[in-house]
Amino acid sequence: RTLGAPLLDGRLTVNELPVDLVDIRLDGGAVTATACAHVIIRNRWWRGGWWRGSVVVVMNAEFIGDWDVAPRGHPNDGRVEIFEIGPTFGVRQRWQARRRVRSATHVPHPGIDTRTVRAASWRFRVPMSIAVDGRRIGSASAVEVTVAADAAVVYA
Repeated sequence: RTLGAPLLDGRLTVNELPVDLVDIRLDGGAVTATACAHVIIRNRWWRGGWWRGSVVVVMNAEFIGDWDVAPRGHPNDGRVEIFEIGPTFGVRQRWQARRRVRSATHVPHPGIDTRTVRAASWRFRVPMSIAVDGRRIGSASAVEVTVAADAAVVYA
């Protein structure tokens, strides 16, 4: 969806496009997983999941399903967009942000820190749940992400 697939005379055109990938290291180990679209770091469900504590979303693309999370996200710019919600961001604010994320009006927001980086790392007091491209890969107290520029080719 981020790359699009334009129709030409009613036929789908196929383009060869280089894309960046995101290498993920958990707890200082070797590369645990590689993301194409996004990485989500949040509390485990019994600690509140999305609704309590810190949430970090690393976006290499623009969308997570119907959500327009990173309006400036592009999968081939050598960077990722990071969105961080701190533990003091209340449940009511999270609910409002969740409603607004479909149309990308959740940012700017004073409680959501955003930045664009080539690499980043986080340390948490308790292990956090890590999901890569919609699949849970494990838990960790330390997470590192590094962009691997032009690491793959997508046909869209």
